Amino acid sequence: MTEAEIAESVREIALCIERLSPGTVVLPSGSELEPAPCDGCWHAARCRSERLACAAFALFMDGAKPPRWSAVNRTPTRTRFTELLGA
Repeated sequence: MTEAEIAESVREIALCIERLSPGTVVLPSGSELEPAPCDGCWHAARCRSERLACAAFALFMDGAKPPRWSAVNRTPTRTRFTELLGA
């Protein structure tokens, strides 16, 4: 993995953490949040407070675009959150 690829991966992880816990990550200047499965999802507040994640968020973390993650189940679990973020 090149330094540029590592930097991009770190930026993507920071963006995902910022979505889960707003205000906990200082994003690099010029970073823009792309559409995410959490945007407008009725589970979002519960996922943030209880540290949960769903299949759509897992696909998003893997770099999938909206057409792919918008078609999957959004039942969040603590297990999935732990698998994705190790927390």
